[in-house]
Amino acid sequence: MNGLPIHRPAEVLPPPAGVTVIIASMFAGAIAGELRSRGVSDWVSAAPLIRNVIQAEQARGGPNPILAALNECVLVLCAFVVAVIARFRAKTVDVGIGPECLINNQYHKRALLHAGYSAETFVIGVTHVTQQFDHVFIPRRIVASNVAVLLRVFHLAATRYRLLYVYFGGGPFYASRWAWRVEPLLFAIARTRIVVLPYGQDIQDFTRCPNLPFKHATTVDYPFQNRDRQRIADRIDLWTRGAGHVVSGCDWVDYMHHWDTLIPGHFAIDADGLRRRAEDAISSIGAGSILTGGDAPVRIVHAPNHRTIKGTPHVVAAVERLREEGIPVELTIVEAAANQTVLEQMARADIVVDQLVIGWYAMVAIEAMALGKPVVCYIRPDLHALYVGAGVLAGDELPLVMANPETLADALRPLIADRERRRALGVKGQAYVRDRHSITTIGAVFAAINQELGVPPSGPVPPAPLPN
Repeated sequence: MNGLPIHRPAEVLPPPAGVTVIIASMFAGAIAGELRSRGVSDWVSAAPLIRNVIQAEQARGGPNPILAALNECVLVLCAFVVAVIARFRAKTVDVGIGPECLINNQYHKRALLHAGYSAETFVIGVTHVTQQFDHVFIPRRIVASNVAVLLRVFHLAATRYRLLYVYFGGGPFYASRWAWRVEPLLFAIARTRIVVLPYGQDIQDFTRCPNLPFKHATTVDYPFQNRDRQRIADRIDLWTRGAGHVVSGCDWVDYMHHWDTLIPGHFAIDADGLRRRAEDAISSIGAGSILTGGDAPVRIVHAPNHRTIKGTPHVVAAVERLREEGIPVELTIVEAAANQTVLEQMARADIVVDQLVIGWYAMVAIEAMALGKPVVCYIRPDLHALYVGAGVLAGDELPLVMANPETLADALRPLIADRERRRALGVKGQAYVRDRHSITTIGAVFAAINQELGVPPSGPVPPAPLPN
C-alpha cells in the first residue's frame, strides 16, 4: 500500500457572482431534497426538524450540523472551481476506481489494465480485508480537516481521470451530509464520465426486496440499516440519472429500476493465479486428506462476513446433523479475516458453503470455484430464470450445488460421499470462472462500456493468454 499521498488542489480563485448564485441554488436544492427525504414539504414545518437534529447531534457528541453544513458549502464551492479547472485540463489516467474500500477495486483495475487502459484505485479509509490501493486518504474527525481531505480526493478524481468507476454510494463526497447530491453535476462540469456499479449494501432499499428471509436476516445483522433507506433510494435515482453507464447483476436487480449492462456479476479475479495456489495447497496437505484419497473427515469451509445473512446457523446445524449420522465431516468457519487468510483456508477445503439466504453467488463462491472447489449456494429460481431468459447464462451453466437452509444437509450428504463428483464440479467451476469472471472477460466488458462512452484505451492491449 502506498503511503498517504499529498494531493494539492489547483489554486482556488474567488468565484464571480454568477458562480455564487449557482452554488447557492445547488445548496438550497440539496437542503430541500434532504427535507423531502424526511417527509417535510415546506420550510415552516422544517424548523422543528432542524432544531431536533441539532439537539440530537449535540447529545451524542457529534459535530454541530450548522457548522458541518457551512463546511460543506465551502467544500462544494471549492469543488466547483476545481471542476471548472479540470474541464480544460488534460487528464493523464484513463480510469479511476473508488472511493469505497472494496476488494473488487483491485481486480477491476487489473481487468482494465489487461484491456489496455491505464487505471488507478483510490479510497477513503481502509479495512482489515485489504489495503492494496494506489491512493489512500485517511478521513479526519475534525470537520474542517475532513473537508480538506474530501476536497483533495475530489481534486484527484476530477483532474486526473477521464472516466470514474464508482458504486451507488457515490464519489468522494459519499459520506457527506448533502454534498453528495451535486456530485454528478460537478463531474459533468469537469468532463469526467461516470460508470456506476452496485455492490450490495449501497442499493439495498428493502422496500423493493422480494426476498423476505434476506430482509429479516439484514434486520438481525444490521438493525440500524433502515435509517439510511431514503438516502439509499435517493442515491439510486441520482446515479442512475447522472451516470453515463449503469451496470447490474446478481440480486442487485431487485433494487434497481434501470441498467445498461446486465451480467451475472461484475466480479473479476485472477483465476489462473488462484488455481496455482490451490495446487500448492493440495500438494502440502498429505496423504491423510480426502483430497488425496485418505480417510480423514471431509473439510467444509464457510466464510461469512455477516452470519445471519450468509446462513451460518443453518450451516452449523446441517454439519451437526451429518455428524450425528456418523458421517466424517468437519466445519471450519473463517470470519473477520484478511482475504489472503480466507483464500488459504478455502484452498485446503474439500467443499465450500457460500450463502444460503441472499439468492445469488458473489466473491467467496467465485474464489472457491477458481480454486477448484465444489461450492454449495442458494440460487433463487427467479434470478436464474432472468439471466437465462436474458441470454446472459445458459440453462445448465452454473456449476453450483444449489441448496437452501432446509435442503443443505441433503445436498451435502451425497457430495461428501462422492469424491469424483467433487472433483468434476471443481473442474467445471474453474471453467465457469474463466468464462465469466476472469480478468480477460471482465476487462472486455469494461472496454466495451468505455468505448461506448468515448474513452478508448491509452495503452496497447496485451496479447491474449495461451490456452490452458
